Amino acid sequence: MSSIKEELKEIHYYNTLSKDEKKLRLFLKMNYYNDKVINVVTKHLKSCKDYKKGEDLFKFYKKKYPDKFKKYMLQINYYRNNSYCSQS
Repeated sequence: MSSIKEELKEIHYYNTLSKDEKKLRLFLKMNYYNDKVINVVTKHLKSCKDYKKGEDLFKFYKKKYPDKFKKYMLQINYYRNNSYCSQS
């Protein structure tokens, strides 16, 4: 029963996030980040000096870490092109 409550709490938290933060979380989740690490990454990005409040967090991540972003996009695209579902 407690696991259901925790899941509902996580769903409610996710629904309160902005669209760009949801996009960043999904991007990191697709690259095998767990929720705790994703929370640390988003907090770190928001605490950076050059981050302006209200700025698109996904674009900021892309600008701040271009090499990681490119690597992760290549991994996603490789999976998308080579997965069983994409070949049907």
